Parts: sequence; C-alpha cells; structure tokens
Amino acid sequence: MRYPKLKPAAQRRTLIDSFRGYEHTPSVAPGAFYDMQNLSGANAPLLRVRRRHTEVQTLDGNPVSSINTLGGRGAVAVLDNYGTLWCGGHAIPRLLDGRMALSARDGENRVVDIADEDAVYAILVTPGSYRFRYDAAAVLWRGQEGQGNLAGDVFDLEQPADETELRVSYSYTLRRSLLRELVFLGSWVCIFPDGKYANTVKLRAGSELIPDEDYGSIAVTNSCSRGGTVFEPCGADGTPWNVTWSDRAPAGGYWVDTTEAQPTVRVWSQSQSLWLEASPYVKCAVPGIAAGLRAGDCVSLSGRLDSTQGGEDEVEALWCGDHVLTEAYHDPGASNRDEGTNDYLIFPGILSQRFEIEMTWHDQSWLSAARSFPEMDFVVEAGNRLWGCRFGSGVNELYGSKLGDFRNWYAFEGLSTDSYRVVRGHDGPYTGAAVLDGCPLFFRADSLEKIFPSATGSHSVVTVSLEGIEQGSAKSAVVIRDRLYYKSAGGIYCYNGTLPVLVSRALGDVPYHWAVAGALGRRYCISMSGPDGSPWWFVLDTETGYWYREDLRRFRAVYSDGDQLYYSSELGGGLSCIGSAEDSQNVVWWAETGELIPRSPLHRYVTRILVKAKLWQDSTMRILVSYDGGPWELKGELRGSLRRSVTFPILSRRSDRVRLRLEGTGDMELHSLSWLTEAGSDVSE
Repeated sequence: MRYPKLKPAAQRRTLIDSFRGYEHTPSVAPGAFYDMQNLSGANAPLLRVRRRHTEVQTLDGNPVSSINTLGGRGAVAVLDNYGTLWCGGHAIPRLLDGRMALSARDGENRVVDIADEDAVYAILVTPGSYRFRYDAAAVLWRGQEGQGNLAGDVFDLEQPADETELRVSYSYTLRRSLLRELVFLGSWVCIFPDGKYANTVKLRAGSELIPDEDYGSIAVTNSCSRGGTVFEPCGADGTPWNVTWSDRAPAGGYWVDTTEAQPTVRVWSQSQSLWLEASPYVKCAVPGIAAGLRAGDCVSLSGRLDSTQGGEDEVEALWCGDHVLTEAYHDPGASNRDEGTNDYLIFPGILSQRFEIEMTWHDQSWLSAARSFPEMDFVVEAGNRLWGCRFGSGVNELYGSKLGDFRNWYAFEGLSTDSYRVVRGHDGPYTGAAVLDGCPLFFRADSLEKIFPSATGSHSVVTVSLEGIEQGSAKSAVVIRDRLYYKSAGGIYCYNGTLPVLVSRALGDVPYHWAVAGALGRRYCISMSGPDGSPWWFVLDTETGYWYREDLRRFRAVYSDGDQLYYSSELGGGLSCIGSAEDSQNVVWWAETGELIPRSPLHRYVTRILVKAKLWQDSTMRILVSYDGGPWELKGELRGSLRRSVTFPILSRRSDRVRLRLEGTGDMELHSLSWLTEAGSDVSE
C-alpha cells in the first residue's frame, strides 16, 4: 500500500542587511529597532557600536577643565567658569567679573564687610581680628564647625576657641550659573548677555592687548564730577568757532541764522561772496569723559551742571537724543598728569558760545557720557552685523547693530550702515535664533520673525506662523547643509526657508524637552531630557533620515569642528570629544527589534533565526529572544577573537510574536539578520 506524499510546510526567508536605525513606534519597519543604545549609523547601511568618547585636556591650546561655553570660526574661543577668555592658549583673565561681595556677621549679629585687597580678604570681628586668605577652593571654612556654602551673601562666623586667625577658601566663579553665548563678527568675539568683546586674532597670536580697544565692554558709562568742563562750538576737526546769533547777517565769520524756527549755521565764503550752510559741532572737554569711546560711537549725555556763567539750559539741551561722535580723544596720561586729564568729545550740536563750568563735590555737579546696547534674549551674526531680539517689560523689538560695528546699536544717521530697530506686533516670548541663507531668524513657540537684510539699509521683516522652537530648547537650532534643524513642542523639524517638516516620527510619542544639539559632519546630534528628567542623546543621519539612540549624555555647551564634536555635560565641567577615538572599547550597547512576524491574517511562526555580525578583539555579544511578550531568554553568547564575521543560528519555538535583543560590550558591526517563517494552523499550540 502506498501512502500519499506530503508536501513540506511552505517556508519564507526574510533577510535584513540594510538597517534603518531607531524607530520607537507601535509598528516597527523591517530593519529598524524599537529600542537601542550606543549604536551608530556611521557605517550605514550596517549597524555598528559608536566610538567611545574621549576626555579632552586642551583644545587648540586652551585649557578646558572648567568650561562655561565655547565656539569659534577658525580659532576656538573658550570661556571658563571663572570669567577668563582663552584663545590659542592665551587668556584675558577675568574678562567677565565674577567676584562676589562677601560679608559676615560678628558676635553681636552686626554685618561686617570684607575688604578686598587683591588676594587677601580681611575682616574685623569683635573681639579679635581675623584674616581671610584667598585660594582656589570652593568652600567657606567656619572655624572648627566644618564648611559652609558660598551661595549666600552673609555668613555667620564664630570665634575659634584656640586660634586668632580664621582661614577662608573663596571660589572665584561667575555671578550667575548662566550659559553664556559667544557670537563672532570677523576677528571679534562678543559675549552675551554680559556685553563683553575681545579680538581673537590678537589674542591667539599672543600680542599685547590694549584695554577698551582690543577687549572690553560694549556698554561704557563715564561719569565725571571733578574738574573743569568746557563746552564750545567748533568744526568737525575741533577748531573753535566764534558764532554770532542774529536774524541779520554779520560782516563775516560764523552766523547762526535765527530767521526760521530751526536755527541754521552759515559761514561766509570769501571766494563765492555768499553765506554757505555749515555743519555745527560741539566740543565737550571733561577729564575722563572719553575713556573707552571712539569716533563713530553713539553716546547719550546726561548730567547736572551749576555755573555762575549761566547757560546751563542751553548746554543741558544737548542731553536730548543720542549723538554720534565725530572724534573722541582719551588722554593716556604722563608723568606730570593723570590719565584722562585732557579728554574730549566732538559731536554734532549747536551752542551760542563757549561755556566753562567747574564741577565740584559741593555743588553736586556731574556729567555722564554713555554708550549702551539693548538687553536682548538672543543674538546672531549675519551680513557683517549682529542681530538681536527682546520680548518682555513692555518691549517686543528686533535690533541690528551698526554695519561692521558690534559696539553701536543706536546709531541712526540716515545711512545704509545705520543700526536697526523695529517693533513687532506678534505676541509671545522669543525662544531661539539662527541664521539661514544670510537671513536672521528669531523664533517664538508658534511663529518666526525672518529678517531680510538689505545693502541699502532698508531691511524688511516678515512674520510666519509655524512650529517654532520650544521654550528652553534654543540651543537645538543647528544648520547642516543649508537646512535648519531644531526642537519644537511637536518634535524635531527641518526648515529649508519655506515651511518646516517634521523629521522625528521615529522617536515616537515620548515627550522630550530642554534640547541642546550640535553637528557631527552630516549628522545632527541632540541631547534632550526625557519625561523623568534623564538625558537622552539621539543622532539623525540627515542623508538617510534614520535616527539612532547612542547614549545617555547631557549637553550643556557644544562646539562642532567638522567630523568632531566637543561638548561639556555641565557648567564648569570638563570637555569631551566625539569622533576622535577609533575604537569602541568598553562601550556597552544593546538593540531590540520589533516583532519579526508582520501583522497578517495568515498564521505564521518563526522557526529559525540567523545573526551575522563582526566582533572585534575582546568584544562580546549576547543574543536573547522574547516570545509573545514574555521575558528575554538567553540563546547564546559570542566573544570576538578575530576580525571576521560570525553566523549564529537560533532555533525558535512556535509563537505568535517573536522579538530579538542583541547586547554586548566593545566593538561590533551587525551585517545581517534573517529568519525563516512557516505557515501554521489556526491553533497556536
């Protein structure tokens, strides 16, 4: 008797040799992983363990042990948490003054100030005298009672029982734990919100730097209350004028024509035998008035003057409005005179005569000349200008500095090089800023203010409603290959100048916040805080559109330099580098697939799984399988000894759902995953 020949169950092989990275969604595409850590797409389409991060001791010759922020264009500038700016291994000490005013209480609860004597702090405490010595520690010793915190303004000190000298450790740090912003304009770097600047070319070369010329503060206020003050009409070069105010022309010289509502200054031309209009100027000579100022600066004058000569009202009329200086001279001083003795300023204005005023402490006279800049939320550079924005305290404005001059923000002379200021009507705080295609972009959470700079000075602004940068994620805005990537409340978007496109669907519905990002070649690296506050670091390959979750790292300050990315994880911390190491030694990694069997009305199950990978010396890989949502079951472990590919077969039991987990330590390159599925009946077991 012959039995019928049975046909074997049809089998289907699925091969994945091109991996799609991270896809944390309910339905994971073939080749993608539902979850992963420390895996990279640098060798795409293969999947490989990321390179280890290396700690950096110096960067471009600069120490990086205590970083606040860093950046650069060619030359790298580093601002440490002590307020010192470094470039090329050279420093400007304490460019940002961070010294805190300390005080203490004596035994009778009286506040006693600590005197500042460079490195020594002294305080008189009843009944004895105690000296405070400076060192670079971060704690305040309180006699024999341990240590205190420098965060407060007042410290309770008790008299030590066995000694008369109390030693105090004092930490010199910035006043606020605030991440500064470095903005570069040519050879200059500006630090906001402090408003400091420095010449990076001279600093990097180790040249001697001149205060107020090569480094200093954008905002300058010179208040003078001592010495003689002279205001006199003059020409643009400072030559004194003897002017005549009249409604009738004098015989010659300079004439202030008062026949019209607005007086006009005229000068007699001998060659043409007629009166020509002249531009009047005022020379203001006050000791110390010109320190830190220069020709072209826009300053405002204020003060209170008392004079027996009279004319205070005419002089104080100059307080109205800002003045662009034609000339500013600061006397460097000499052996026979103090610095600033012969200072003077020349600016457009009109006076009837020369006024001399002697300022003394008794009559409370004073005069101030100030160059200022607006308080801004974010600042960027575009078209040889700095651009900024501000919202709050009744202000909703955009600003632009004078062309090529970061020091002046209020210079309005009717020229194409003028500063820029415009009021906006769209409500809401600004959340971030960037520059794309030469246009400054200032984001709100739901809109964008886009400035179109003009060479003629007629700049224009348009408001676009779109998904803007999320509050707290201003540092997520990064330009990669003419595309701007940023974190919004709805995810991560790519903006090409028209409308943004969501590119983070693969990250799922997990809410992330407080994003900081940088560029690593074509890859967009972003660190975000998860729902529980823990850091999550993702990488987007902007060419393939695939995401990878590489580590649990937090970015505070980020600097991109081609195929290397430098970051610090905390304010005042050290610096690490991504891209400099060539190995993955001791890097712990893992990856979990989605369901290997696609959702289908046909009943199929996995019968065999093959994993093909390359393991490096001393690397390990463990393979685990989960059936029907159950626990992970270990199926095998591999250890690399040679740089060759290995194939690991897994016999799978019958189940509706199968997931695979790969985990290990050290370098690994995943070449392919494949599995066989077989048709089954309606009964699963």
